[in-house]
Amino acid sequence: STQSTGGHRPLYCSSTKSVGQVCEPGNNPLLTHLEPIFCQGGVDLAIGAHVHDYERLYPVYQRQVYFGSDQPYDNPPVPVYLVSGAAGCQEDIAPWHRDAPVTPWDARYVHGYGIGTMKVHNATHLTYSQYTAKEFTKNGGWGAPPIDSFTIVRNVHNAPHPVCKNLGK
Repeated sequence: STQSTGGHRPLYCSSTKSVGQVCEPGNNPLLTHLEPIFCQGGVDLAIGAHVHDYERLYPVYQRQVYFGSDQPYDNPPVPVYLVSGAAGCQEDIAPWHRDAPVTPWDARYVHGYGIGTMKVHNATHLTYSQYTAKEFTKNGGWGAPPIDSFTIVRNVHNAPHPVCKNLGK
């Protein structure tokens, strides 16, 4: 079955406007402490926020991308990280816009207000979809097309993930 976790600050992100440089791997103590726990515990999806953007990452561990197959979200060998902070912040202290990946683990990045939904289909399939607030409102809510959507498939649950089996030994 798929396993997910959530927290306020993301372990991985790429925004350069983040308060406290939370997106710089060298400045993120959560990455050092939680990444091995998530990998050894078999977490499939880790959702963070804090950064007021949406960002989907490929499966990544210790800053290395692990595709596992030509479908990176089918039985990913390490956790998948997601930043879901697009609900917003009107401060716009340091405007910064980018819609193209800048790190090897970036799959999709969107700057702008939005809402995300997570649907657990069954024990093996989980889908996350991201919508822009503008399209969501214009199209009457759930009829709006998502700007991004992906499904994690977990046919066999590996705790720990295959890449992390020898950690701590």
